[in-house]
Amino acid sequence: MNFTSDVKKELIARSLAKKRTAEEAVAAKKAALSAFIRTSGELGFYEGLPNFFITTETERVAEFFTSLFYDVFGFELSISAHKNKLSGRDKLLLTCPAGECKRVLKELGLLRDKGDGFRAWIPSSLVRSDESKAAYIRAAFLGSGSCILPGEASATGYHLEFVFTDDGIADEFCGL
Repeated sequence: MNFTSDVKKELIARSLAKKRTAEEAVAAKKAALSAFIRTSGELGFYEGLPNFFITTETERVAEFFTSLFYDVFGFELSISAHKNKLSGRDKLLLTCPAGECKRVLKELGLLRDKGDGFRAWIPSSLVRSDESKAAYIRAAFLGSGSCILPGEASATGYHLEFVFTDDGIADEFCGL
C-alpha cells in the first residue's frame, strides 16, 4: 500500500462527517456523491437523456459510494470490471440505472435546471455547511486525489493533488 491508499482507507473508515441530524447527513452524502461523480465520472447524453458512469481503481471506494447511492437514492450502482485501454490498469465501472440518471444528476446539482446540459460549477446548495464542504473535499480526494509523504531519505516535499477536468470547478474547489 502507498500513502494515498492509506489516507483513502482512513477517510472511508471515518465516513463523511459528524452528522447532527438526518437532514445534515443526507446533505453531506449528496455533496460527497456530487464530488465523486465530478472527479471520477463521465457525464454525457445517451439517446437524448443525461447519463453518467464512474470509474475507480479501488474496490473499497466503489463499495463505499455504492452504499451512499443506496442511502440517498434507494438503489445501488452496478459494478463491473473494466480494463483501461490506455494504461492497461484494471478499473471498476459503476453505472446508474438508465431511468434514474436524470433524477440523480439533478439532485446532485450536476444537471442544469432545464436538463439541457451540465453545470460547470459546484452548486452552493450542496456545500452550505462546513460538514457538507468537508464531505465534498473528502469525496473529491477519494475520486481523484493523491498525496505523497516524503520519506526520511527523500528530498521530495509533501504533495497533495486533486484532479478536475474543468479549471472553473478547480478554482471553486480551492475556495472550499
